[in-house]
Amino acid sequence: MASRNLLKREYVQLAHVYDAKKHSPAGWYASEKLDGQRAWWDGGASRGKPASQVPYANTEKDHIRVNEVIATGLWSRYGNVIYAPDWFLDQLPGYCLDGELWSGRGNFQTNQATVKDHNPGPGWRNVRYMVFDSPLPSLLFKDGDVSVQAYKVYLRDCYPWWQKQTKAYDIYQCTSFEAVQNFLCGNLKMTDNLQVHTQWRMPFSTPGAVQELNVRLNEILEAGGEGIILRKPSALWEPHRSYNSLKVKDFNDAEATVIGYTTGRETDKGSKLLGMMGALITSYKGKRLELSGFKESERQLSTLQSEQGQDPLLHAQHWASRNPEKEVPDWITNPLFPRGSQVTFRYRELTDDGIPKEARYWRKA
Repeated sequence: MASRNLLKREYVQLAHVYDAKKHSPAGWYASEKLDGQRAWWDGGASRGKPASQVPYANTEKDHIRVNEVIATGLWSRYGNVIYAPDWFLDQLPGYCLDGELWSGRGNFQTNQATVKDHNPGPGWRNVRYMVFDSPLPSLLFKDGDVSVQAYKVYLRDCYPWWQKQTKAYDIYQCTSFEAVQNFLCGNLKMTDNLQVHTQWRMPFSTPGAVQELNVRLNEILEAGGEGIILRKPSALWEPHRSYNSLKVKDFNDAEATVIGYTTGRETDKGSKLLGMMGALITSYKGKRLELSGFKESERQLSTLQSEQGQDPLLHAQHWASRNPEKEVPDWITNPLFPRGSQVTFRYRELTDDGIPKEARYWRKA
């Protein structure tokens, strides 16, 4: 069998971390890094079709659904269907988009609950699709190997399939991010729920750009924002993590996979963690990483199966109380963070061995 020899790719373009010692923001575009749900629109090519028939759909977990999964044309960064209501989808244009579903600063959990619900509700009225790019379909649907979360797939012949399914079009005139921005601002019909995300041009001198970057970052952070995204004006969207896109924050964050839990202990400082979860054990780039930073309500352990009449919470609590600071057996879980799920954590920097320093749980991925 011939080797595919294809490059690894993602469903969306991801940003590298900005390093003031290596990168100059002079002349780049900048925008606020939004704290929402990444989403890309395929121009409506897959809307109304079974996800099982869409070659770029992530169908790994669709078998557990009672009803057949129907695509909407709107997809997550992991290739999952986003169940937006029809009135929302009807506003989207006949060309591809990349952006963020966002409900405003400080509303991440509410936003996630809305956009991840398989039965779209009234909360969608408060969701805005903040568009920051229009990927060329020839790049968006490029063949390649995708590995996201626990899902691996070889995307093949997605572009020909897309071309057969839709009247959507490439905006071939757009040969750069700057050209895409001009196109979107001049052509996308904006509404309360569909907007072009505001970009501003950084000064063309490095000292001036660095000064403005620091001022803008402080303003965004003080207002409750997350950071800044820098984009190279002459670069096109790419389906992988690119140095043409840089994220600027006062902290770093990453995602890890839950693989287990440790129990807490009682201390002379009055710790209440005895009988509860002490830390979440995760796998980060193949390395074991224990995370702290949880509320008491997030530390409850339970058994996966219990004998008739036995309370699963009390059973797990009893075991944890008798085994402080131990890794729990497989029959004990934390229902809020089941094994195999993804969490996002924050950290200051990496050690020379690539281990995050001062890593603490932030939120569910």
